[in-house]
Amino acid sequence: MNLPKTITRSVVYTEPGNPSDFIKVREVDLGDLPSTKVALKMLISPINPSDLNQIQGVYPIKKVKSILTIVDSKTNSRTETECYVGGNESVAQVVQIGTNSGEAANGKICVGDWVIPMGTGDIGTWTTDAFADPSLLVVIRNRGGLAPEQIGSVMINASTAYRMLKDFIVPNKGDYIIQNGANSGVGQIIIQLAKIWGYRTINVVRDRDDFEKMEKFLKGLGADIIIKEDQLDSNETKAIMKALGTPVRLGINCVSGKSSMLMTRYMSESSYYVTYGAMSKQPVTIPAPKFIFQDVRFVGFNISRWYKNRKVEKWIEMWDEIFDYMRQGKLQYQVMEPVDWVTSISNKDAKISGVVPVDIETLKARVIDSMNSGKKQYFRYY
Repeated sequence: MNLPKTITRSVVYTEPGNPSDFIKVREVDLGDLPSTKVALKMLISPINPSDLNQIQGVYPIKKVKSILTIVDSKTNSRTETECYVGGNESVAQVVQIGTNSGEAANGKICVGDWVIPMGTGDIGTWTTDAFADPSLLVVIRNRGGLAPEQIGSVMINASTAYRMLKDFIVPNKGDYIIQNGANSGVGQIIIQLAKIWGYRTINVVRDRDDFEKMEKFLKGLGADIIIKEDQLDSNETKAIMKALGTPVRLGINCVSGKSSMLMTRYMSESSYYVTYGAMSKQPVTIPAPKFIFQDVRFVGFNISRWYKNRKVEKWIEMWDEIFDYMRQGKLQYQVMEPVDWVTSISNKDAKISGVVPVDIETLKARVIDSMNSGKKQYFRYY
């Protein structure tokens, strides 16, 4: 049975902690649409490492807490509760516009538009429906030929990869870039953008049972050299790096710890080494000679900070280029496994077909499982 229009299902938590222990799936009464806001139906929401870090309370950018009307589905009673709604990235569709609402961040907003929330704390996206201030939304006008899944990761993963290749040092065509975590969402896009722009990539990945399968996949994206993380210090790797014949002018690190330290050995003079993550939860250790004798520049990057300091027009310019690569078949979005919030029904005799929400207990189990999955997943609401 469909939920009433004002009732949404949301992933909420009241305090930071281990995601699988602290998150809850709740039915929330949104009430009437405020005149200054727009109503959104979520299409998809990626589950990113930064989302989990935010729930754990270790992510520097904090979410905004809201007073939510939680509905007990058994008794239909309502309780006002101060909660966070999980998730930051999504693609949503505008289904209603308040009578006094303003424009989106990039101009006119209409029913039927697809939008992306601007911030990583203002709107919780792990929810079926939401009311939002239109000024916190970006309308995707250049969406032709693209699925929500393609658009859904542009704001964080695709844009992070794009900016790190553009903003620090522009390699010459044929130069090598070295990165760890190369099979991550950002890593996959770095491989593809580098290929489009004429750079070559050295890709460091952890060993795994299906290493050959992963290696074949990354090669298919355009990876030039693939090195197992535990082989970074091997004589074979040293020989490969010595034989490159061209400088390594850009290093990209999302793992930190020992992996990042070993990678610094292969950086060329006056190169840039960019850190955007610490998956190992270990610090970046930098050999002093890299500073003193080789003038390697070590910098950090966070896409939220980039957005904060740029006009929305610059965001759109970058996104449109990324979308064009997708339409041209040059750029694949990261393969993600859907976690469905709805299920299809079909009864020819009753002439009923379509989708309905999965039962609440099944949904709770799916959400908890997704917090512990090692796979890249996303919530699908349609």
